[in-house]
Amino acid sequence: MSATRNNLLANFFQQAGGALLFLFIPGILDVQEFGRVTVITTLLSLAVISDIGFSHVYSRAMPGVLSGGGADEILRWDVAASISRICGGAIFGLFGAGYFWFRTGYGWEALLLILVFPSLAATGYLVTRSVVASDFQAVRNLSLVQSIGRLSSIPAGAIAGVAGWLVGQLISAAGILLLPAARQQLANVVMERKQFDGALVKKHLGEALLLCLVAGVWTQLMASARLFAVLGYPEATVARYGLVASLYQVGASVILAAFVPQTVRLYRSLAEDVPAGVILALRVAAIGGSVVLALALIGSVVAAPMLAWLFPKYGVQASMAVPILLSVVNCAIVSILGSVMIGTGNAKTYLLILAGSFVASMILPVVLSPWLAGDAAAVSQLLAMSINSVLLVIAVVTKFGQHTGRQLTAWVSASLPLAAVVLAPLLMSLTINFH
Repeated sequence: MSATRNNLLANFFQQAGGALLFLFIPGILDVQEFGRVTVITTLLSLAVISDIGFSHVYSRAMPGVLSGGGADEILRWDVAASISRICGGAIFGLFGAGYFWFRTGYGWEALLLILVFPSLAATGYLVTRSVVASDFQAVRNLSLVQSIGRLSSIPAGAIAGVAGWLVGQLISAAGILLLPAARQQLANVVMERKQFDGALVKKHLGEALLLCLVAGVWTQLMASARLFAVLGYPEATVARYGLVASLYQVGASVILAAFVPQTVRLYRSLAEDVPAGVILALRVAAIGGSVVLALALIGSVVAAPMLAWLFPKYGVQASMAVPILLSVVNCAIVSILGSVMIGTGNAKTYLLILAGSFVASMILPVVLSPWLAGDAAAVSQLLAMSINSVLLVIAVVTKFGQHTGRQLTAWVSASLPLAAVVLAPLLMSLTINFH
């Protein structure tokens, strides 16, 4: 079976499992319980920073180590990546569970959450290890086992509420032990844990922290409405944001997965000819952004009444759902142009753009709340992500357009993704008025 087919199957299993959980979990749990699940999923999304970014260095460096390094060098990298990720997850889990207990007062659920963080970190390491080894059959098998395991959250949640949902996450993580290759990989790490090389981590600490910040800020910018809701809104409103964000995450995951082949093609083009790679990136962003904007517009028209029909107890309004769902257009543009910034050594500039946009996403809800009340965070996410995309397009063109000898071509290519981003907030108001 080809690597492409295995990769497609892995994505299918993940998205199918996510869709089923979206359809069942909000209906099984009451509004307050789903609000707590939203707090947990927000904390889990923050765990991307738990290993201070060494997993990103590992993902970049390990293919070369596997192709040219000896067994000892490979083991050194494997042990460093796995230990830093699992131990980082365990430490982050203590802080995350502490915040959850302080925020909600549910001690037993907080105790289960402590176990979830390192368990998911272990499965994350195994998936990364399979990807860097180009073993997409293993990625497919891991995705299948995890997806089936997560479905146990449905009956477990029906029986025990949020605690049952957390048990489902643990079952999903434990399910990987059914795979002999995964068991062997974890056993190797445990047996060789004394080979952990702190000097290796320290050597790459600067790069790790930079990539960690880029990934962490981008992840939270993508879901800034949910994050602001968790930090400042009552539980019923948090639950509404969590419901819409669940649907948004399904769409965003599909889009980001669809752009992976284009990202690989882009990195190859940038390595051979940077100006040509930049023009390619702008054109892909233009086509992708336009297509995703059209799909997102259709989806936002359909989604608000669908959510009201499927989950009437949440009281989701179009004024909240539409801006969050239209934000997905930015995922297509940033996934491509962000790769240009990283692939050409401009990660610091990219981080500054992301950080400024993220700060805007946290300030705008406060500014807009007198007019938009509980919908302010949703509108702010769309505006902040649009600002981020516009700044990213401008940064790419100004940094590389003058070096291409085709600056006019660069700006023409940039006009379509810019138009898609600018149109999204305008279409938001029209769609809300339509509803």
